[in-house]
Amino acid sequence: MNREGGELTRLRTVLAIILVVFSAAFVNPGPKSVYGLQAPGDVAFVRVVNATAGKTPIQVDLGATRYDKLGFAEVSSYRAVVPDIYQIRAADYEKEIIPKIGLYYTIVCAPKGIHVIEDVTHTDSARAQLFLYNVSSFPHVDLRTADGKTIVISGISPHQYGQVVVNAISVSFAVFSGGTRLGDVGNLCLERGSSFSVFVLDGEASAILFAVKAQVLGK
Repeated sequence: MNREGGELTRLRTVLAIILVVFSAAFVNPGPKSVYGLQAPGDVAFVRVVNATAGKTPIQVDLGATRYDKLGFAEVSSYRAVVPDIYQIRAADYEKEIIPKIGLYYTIVCAPKGIHVIEDVTHTDSARAQLFLYNVSSFPHVDLRTADGKTIVISGISPHQYGQVVVNAISVSFAVFSGGTRLGDVGNLCLERGSSFSVFVLDGEASAILFAVKAQVLGK
């Protein structure tokens, strides 16, 4: 190969490398969550739970976004919102929230006010995710297998949550406070890539427990 041909080959190689690098710089994969939307990558995700213990369904507004009315112990799907400064309005309460891009939030409407919880994004498509939210007056709650022998999530105080990623299996759970069994959650058929949330609420005579599978509106 002559000198001129060699220079042309090297020039083509350099141009090819530049094109590859230039293209890669514009790849935007968006949020990597198995239970959230894959696109667009410029939104946050917010859901609402009604823990007010009232008999009348509540209306929740997040800025101009209006959620469907929720009865007691009901949870909405996550909804995509553009990050901004919002006022949450529910019943007689208001609270400010500033959601961030790609993050997930649970808004808990409780008897004495509104609580905003930033959730852990689930990114493990091979395993399942479990949350335990203590929205009750019990000082600590644990999530255990139904026989009480295996503690899955422990020591969750009021208005806090615990999170764990587990193998995708079918298993029954129960909630305990200290050595007292508060009730059974039932069999959660944990699927690969799924996310389940267990909520502990105050009832009139005893704790109210329920579990939901995380959903994103439109997915």
